[in-house]
Amino acid sequence: MSATTHLPKKNFRRYREIADRIVDRIVSGEYAAGDRLPAERELVEQFAVSRPTLREAIIALEIMGYVAVRGGSGIYVVGTGQTAPEVDLGIGTFELLEARKLIESGVAAIAAGGATPEQIVQLRLHIEQQVQGQEEGSDLFDIADRRFHTHIAEMTGNSALIYIVEQLWNFRRESDIWRILDERSDAYSTRARAIEDHVKIFAALEARDPESARSAMEAHMQNNIDWRLNSALQVPAVSDADRRTRLRLRLDREREARPNRDPSG
Repeated sequence: MSATTHLPKKNFRRYREIADRIVDRIVSGEYAAGDRLPAERELVEQFAVSRPTLREAIIALEIMGYVAVRGGSGIYVVGTGQTAPEVDLGIGTFELLEARKLIESGVAAIAAGGATPEQIVQLRLHIEQQVQGQEEGSDLFDIADRRFHTHIAEMTGNSALIYIVEQLWNFRRESDIWRILDERSDAYSTRARAIEDHVKIFAALEARDPESARSAMEAHMQNNIDWRLNSALQVPAVSDADRRTRLRLRLDREREARPNRDPSG
């Protein structure tokens, strides 16, 4: 069985390459069912990758049914993935956040230079909606979170930047790795910290200060990277089997809802 059966590389993604290489070791028997994988530091050195890339690879392997994370113990091989569905795991969370850090910080700087009073009022409303969603524990937070960022892009008056930011958020919506990281994070505290960051971004935009807006957005994206990196290998709240079943059912539903989507990535 070829590793690329389950992790196609039509588009180059570093975490997928690492996942493939670990799958090859599992399939060859080098890592057998029940074995614990080497420590993270050792794997980072073996594959010459960053911690974020390795953690994305591990999450990809979890989705495919090859490994499971055991809290306080390590990462264990649980199968050879023969029953795993062929799915497009999408752009990695950390590479997406790095792209957003680069692009949206520049967008914020441009927006600060030409923000109108009406746009500032609307931006404040999006933060208020996030606070409401946080208090209610509702989807309103996520909706307002996206609108906060896309509204800043709209404040630039640049249609290309608006399109790019919208697409970056679409990539996030389609990312199974992103959803897993969200499931493993403390949603309440993560949202609270995001609101704090947004208030700082808002203050810079309201002050029409491009450099402060750029710095505040960069800090927000770096915080996102740090929060998700810390939660990447936390123990899931449900059993390994239940979680994999839930993931596969969700992927099947999404595939049915997007019949024209190319599963090869």
